[in-house]
Amino acid sequence: MNDLHRNETDAENDDRTAIKQNRNTRLLFLLGLIAALILFATSVAMIAVSAVKSNEKMSLGEDFQNYDIIKLFVAEDGLRIAGTQQGEVFAFDEEDELCWNVGKLNDKAVYDIVGSGGRIYVVYADGTIYSFREEDAQRYSAEAVEESFSAQCEVFRASYSIGGNVANTQILVSEAENAFYLRGVFNDGGNRYYIFRFADGENCQTVKRAAGTFPIGGMALRNDTLWFSYRDTLYSYIDGKENKIVAFDETVAAVSASDTEVSVITQGNALVVVDPETFQITDRVPLKTTLDTNYVFSSGENFIAKIKNGGVALIETERRAVTLTMSASDKSNFILWNDDCFMLRDTSDVENPIVLFYSVSLAKSIATFSSLLWVFIALSLVFAIAAAVFGFGIRDDFRAKMKDGAKDLCLELWKKKPIYLALVIPFALLITFYYVPMVLGFSIAFMEYIPGEKQVFVGWANFVAVLTDATFWNSVLTMLIFLVADLLKALIPPLLIAELIFAVRCKRFSLWTRILLFIPGILPGVATALIWSQGIFGATQNSLMNALIGLFVPGFVQNWINSASYATRICSIIAFGLPWIGSYLIFYGALGGINESIFEAAELDGCTWFERIVKMDIPLIVPQIKYIFITSFIASVQNYATLYILYGAESGALVKTPALLMYGEIMSGNYGVASVMGVLLFAFLGVVMVLNFRSQKEQVQ
Repeated sequence: MNDLHRNETDAENDDRTAIKQNRNTRLLFLLGLIAALILFATSVAMIAVSAVKSNEKMSLGEDFQNYDIIKLFVAEDGLRIAGTQQGEVFAFDEEDELCWNVGKLNDKAVYDIVGSGGRIYVVYADGTIYSFREEDAQRYSAEAVEESFSAQCEVFRASYSIGGNVANTQILVSEAENAFYLRGVFNDGGNRYYIFRFADGENCQTVKRAAGTFPIGGMALRNDTLWFSYRDTLYSYIDGKENKIVAFDETVAAVSASDTEVSVITQGNALVVVDPETFQITDRVPLKTTLDTNYVFSSGENFIAKIKNGGVALIETERRAVTLTMSASDKSNFILWNDDCFMLRDTSDVENPIVLFYSVSLAKSIATFSSLLWVFIALSLVFAIAAAVFGFGIRDDFRAKMKDGAKDLCLELWKKKPIYLALVIPFALLITFYYVPMVLGFSIAFMEYIPGEKQVFVGWANFVAVLTDATFWNSVLTMLIFLVADLLKALIPPLLIAELIFAVRCKRFSLWTRILLFIPGILPGVATALIWSQGIFGATQNSLMNALIGLFVPGFVQNWINSASYATRICSIIAFGLPWIGSYLIFYGALGGINESIFEAAELDGCTWFERIVKMDIPLIVPQIKYIFITSFIASVQNYATLYILYGAESGALVKTPALLMYGEIMSGNYGVASVMGVLLFAFLGVVMVLNFRSQKEQVQ
């Protein structure tokens, strides 16, 4: 009795221990679920914050958006002095309040503005430079004087009018010399680079004249020494003398200078540093970001540049690296650049250009949040999966199934390890060449992407561009027409041909019929398309279709493939491949696999040939019919080869499908838009395949 009582007590203790362990396990899973949900919510919130921050901009005030500003200068006190395409010059503060406006000093466009020692220097497109004191401009605006302000300006004139533009026009002021330097492309009968020097009481002096149209790759002023480059050589100019400093192995795109070093950006995408005392190259750093070297500018001690195929980069000479990359339209041009801020003029819409202002700190914040966005997206997926696991894990039966499933999986893998090891290589190749590109395709749909050069998150912009494009929806309609036609062509004629061959009892005749029907399938698809487009539906009287109709209508000529009629073009393409015997061998093989006793019983029951096909043959070969249906469905949606052969991938193609548009976008470098089209086609096919598999499952049950 004592042993029995002891055993009962031990069993009760074990039960209590098990209940307590289950309770503790459920509590741990509950805590894990709560933590995962909190982290998931935090990640989602950070995704929203990152998306907003990565698209943040500092636009000018509404009062200045209507001004056609093409050049801006920011003074040390934050005052912004702007010049317009129409020649107007005005200033406003950081709160976008107008401070003064001196109107048009010249009818030409403003090409550069700089301020120094309380004076403002404005360069116009005709090579005229106006210099005036800022206090005079304030007084002029306050008194609302009607006469032109140009009478109160000092006026300097370059030897020629400027034949370049804002990007290659540069003015630097030397306060110690009481002089300034002007660099640009000037029209001296042909367009060539010059550097001019202007000083009080002196005529315009030519510092450097480039031979032919070779550029002078920027200039920089430090300690009253002018530094500039020409072709592959760095020069200095001091006391009226030009000095050759050092020659590089490649052309120089831009020059900047500090008190301790002179830096250049080369056309080979490298930062090269020179000691201004010894004239020796002290460092050369290849830049990982591919710059558009036609648009590299000295921002003071550093450089700012356009990235090839769009974007902005800041190169800090002290750190010897690109410290900022951010997205920007390919149509954006700099109208302001210095070490603290820059301004872009986006001319994507020529009639309504947009001016955007960025401080360097804001631009770096945008770049940081653009990178963090993908991190938080990945974390949100991880935490969502973790929440699902912990949520289901609260239930005892789920934990038991999960534990047993993991145990069974490990045992199965261990028992048949040679088989699974043999499958490692195929699955690795499958993941590398199919699943990884698939995931990348989904991610590229949310980016402005150029392989190896540009990868900028743009959110849903690509989807909006595709879904609001009338051409895309017209191509979808065309695709659906081809889809219905292709499915009918893939199912009805081949099945009928297979039934006819199967009905032939002479085996020799049946064999040769199958051979003769199969031979045209050997012909390459490109050749088939050309035969039908040129030989049968050609635009001349000698084409087969026109010649046949010409027997009854003399002189008849129809351009079938390129007809003005949409219906004619579509019907002509659908007719390709007539009589569309396609996959008749699959149906023939399926019919051959049916037990002959079934046919004999049908014949004894008086079943006609047509009744047998409808009531017996078709139900018995449904798996083969579904296979042909699925493969033909996918092939039709993805097909673009025939249309590409007929019309090419240009936007003017007379017949378009989404697959052809996607190919055209890829060839045009619009990978983001092309990826969106691919995602939409994938979603369409995915929905159809899921519905098909569900119908199969229901039939099995």
